Amino acid sequence: MHGTKTKAAHRILPLHKDIVPLVAARMHGKYLIETENGQPIIYDTYKKRFFNLLMSTLKMQHKPHDCRHTFISGMDSCGISAGSVILKRIVGHANADVTESYTHKNIRQLLTAINKLKY
Repeated sequence: MHGTKTKAAHRILPLHKDIVPLVAARMHGKYLIETENGQPIIYDTYKKRFFNLLMSTLKMQHKPHDCRHTFISGMDSCGISAGSVILKRIVGHANADVTESYTHKNIRQLLTAINKLKY
């Protein structure tokens, strides 16, 4: 693991159909955001070099974690409840209920859920 807090940090991440072209245009190496020598960038470096600069430019005061709140609220508004197994799989929350560990969701199901968001 590369500096992740939990095992849930490594997961399949479905990309919204409207985001795929943006990510594809940004990919120049193996990682979406990487160092000059092609290594994955660590959280603190990302926050200092990119996120804080963006927030300053936009005259906003947010933390990267705030994106999770916005995303989960948006998914809830689309009918994917905050407590659903599928949303927990996407955002990487640990399962509170043992029976959820027996509920398997494939990438197609995750993509169907995430594509309900309207931008």
